[in-house]
Amino acid sequence: MLGRRDPGRKDATVVVTDEPRYLVTDKPLKGAKAALQRRYPRETQSFAGQTVAVPLASADEAEVVSVFDKRFFRGDNPFRRSGSFALKTVEDPIKGACVEVTDVLGTTDTLKTQENCAILKFPNAQPVPGEYDTIGIWVEGNMGGGKVWFEFEDAEGEVWASTGSGGYECNSYDWPGLMSVNFDGWHFLAFPITADSPVKILTVGSNAWQVTRDGNGNGRIDFPVKVTGIAFSNRPWELDFLEMRPTRPFLRFKDVTLLRSASDR
Repeated sequence: MLGRRDPGRKDATVVVTDEPRYLVTDKPLKGAKAALQRRYPRETQSFAGQTVAVPLASADEAEVVSVFDKRFFRGDNPFRRSGSFALKTVEDPIKGACVEVTDVLGTTDTLKTQENCAILKFPNAQPVPGEYDTIGIWVEGNMGGGKVWFEFEDAEGEVWASTGSGGYECNSYDWPGLMSVNFDGWHFLAFPITADSPVKILTVGSNAWQVTRDGNGNGRIDFPVKVTGIAFSNRPWELDFLEMRPTRPFLRFKDVTLLRSASDR
């Protein structure tokens, strides 16, 4: 807990986990080398099957809607507001062709505690055959601490959204922060859409009530479904120990994916 002193050494190996690790030295650090690429628990989780619903390899697959949608963004939260984002296709050195959204308001027009919000709609989305219990997306983050939400439509025409167990504008969504963009580099964000998902949300209602519907149908998810969009928020400022500093002004998205844990679905 109090660390370990190792005087006289000219180099050191630091094993990095999901807990904070600090290296303190009384001389300037000349450099650091990463021994391997960072991985996250959701990327090593085993699924019986998965299908990319929306590849997001081109900006032609999506459109940005700058609206404060109260299904995802709580109206009583003064720190979230409708944002303005520019969408384009980019060639990423790791993921190849993907989409990039740039926060136009940025640090100039955003308070240090504010998040800018928008929805990325997929107008050409098609139903994906099969039944699934989990939904996910690859995100290249900026350490800002924004969030991602999902929207999908089932075979009956009901529209479902990952709003959390309290319904629209709820305050019990994703307590563990599984959908938080609290990282840099690429990370696969995964979220349960049924109680069968191996991705667990330790919050009110657990997995069974993390998606809510908009419609007058039968109240259950009828497969096949099509993913119609994602909502997202971005924070142009991040907390760096004792001060706020600008984050990278863009996020990148790739491969909206439906996953199932059982092979017989």
